[in-house]
Amino acid sequence: MKQIDLSCKIIAPALAGGLVATGDLRFTAAAVGVLNFLSIIVEYSCTEMIYKVTPRFASKNASVRQAQNGNYKSNNLTNSQHNQNGNGDHSNGEEGVISSGANNDDGWCCLMKILKQDGMLKTYFQQPIAAGGVALSLLYLNILTFGSIMTAYLVFRGVRMDVIGTLRGISCAIGLLGTVAFHFSAARISLEATGLWAIILQFICLSVSYYSLFVTDNYWSLFMLISGVCASRIGLWVFDISISQLMQEMVAEEVRGVVGGVQNSLNAMLGLLAYALGMLFPDPKEFHIYVVTGFSAVGVAMLLWFFGVYLKMRQK
Repeated sequence: MKQIDLSCKIIAPALAGGLVATGDLRFTAAAVGVLNFLSIIVEYSCTEMIYKVTPRFASKNASVRQAQNGNYKSNNLTNSQHNQNGNGDHSNGEEGVISSGANNDDGWCCLMKILKQDGMLKTYFQQPIAAGGVALSLLYLNILTFGSIMTAYLVFRGVRMDVIGTLRGISCAIGLLGTVAFHFSAARISLEATGLWAIILQFICLSVSYYSLFVTDNYWSLFMLISGVCASRIGLWVFDISISQLMQEMVAEEVRGVVGGVQNSLNAMLGLLAYALGMLFPDPKEFHIYVVTGFSAVGVAMLLWFFGVYLKMRQK
């Protein structure tokens, strides 16, 4: 799935950049809209096909249903008691309502529900892989990707949109190599060791982008910034797949939806903080603040993974 995702991300930026370069923005917007509509049809057709081929995906086993029914009854009873005491809020009490596929767009609302719901955060932090999940969410605070903030900065530095689209495609192609590297590494060493070298590699690559702040030459400064970001994609994707695989293996099925929901909400919250920085520091001349913040976030994520996941699993 990651390989399909990245393959599409290789083609899309270059294609979009080429369309924008033509100067006809209306045609570009219409073309993107048509492609998005067609992708919805393909997505739902493939989903329907998967459920027809494997009907088991449509049903959960008995133990999971019993656990979720128990949580539902317990939560309803708790909410009823709170309401009788006059202290209840109007949030939904179903613990399983947030699935691992929750939309990041409403992550802030999901986070508010989690904070109001007793036990969800506790369940999340009771997992042996919780430190790894927090490390993953910290990466969403890193804007050293070809997202909107860095794109705006590159435009400010004089880089054309078609060039940025090509660079974005190159970074995705490098990320695609990361999916290959993951399979090669996971077959030979443990997942926690794979995640460790991946996050270290990302930190080293982004250190090149960090040191670009101290280079006065415009060309070399841009080269170091962009090359560090592109190279870091290998470590990013290997780390992402490693934590996803460990969560699948180490989180019990009956709480996997809760843990996945909390994880998605944490990711969305940190991503929201990154955009909040964009409002606090809108001047492109203050881009160094984003670089330092992202670099520091990856450094903290590396320490969390080493002490909270790697060493703990080695001690068992």
